[in-house]
Amino acid sequence: MCASPTAETFGNNPLLLAKCHVGVAVTYVALSVFGLVFFPEASIRAKTILAGLFVFGLIHAALAPACAKRNEQARRISEFLFSALILAFPIGTLLSIYLFLPATQWQSSATESDAEFEP
Repeated sequence: MCASPTAETFGNNPLLLAKCHVGVAVTYVALSVFGLVFFPEASIRAKTILAGLFVFGLIHAALAPACAKRNEQARRISEFLFSALILAFPIGTLLSIYLFLPATQWQSSATESDAEFEP
């Protein structure tokens, strides 16, 4: 009987990664909107940082559906983004190491279609 190479190890990781992106997107957008609405007297530097958080939230929101569809480019971009989160010590480091980076581990569709199956 032929078994899919992703059935054993990598089965739910694309959906887990998509959920991670949604969670980060909601957090970034909520923080930026909250900061801009409730602290209108903030400095230009603080507003720029909040606008950057909003943009990063939109990037994560755009990556979520692509990851759910097992897009290899989205997985690679996710690895880059979440490895950059390691620098956000300590919370970003812990989330990246234990949740986000392991979720980026799946085999691409090209690898699956080229895989040899035992008869």
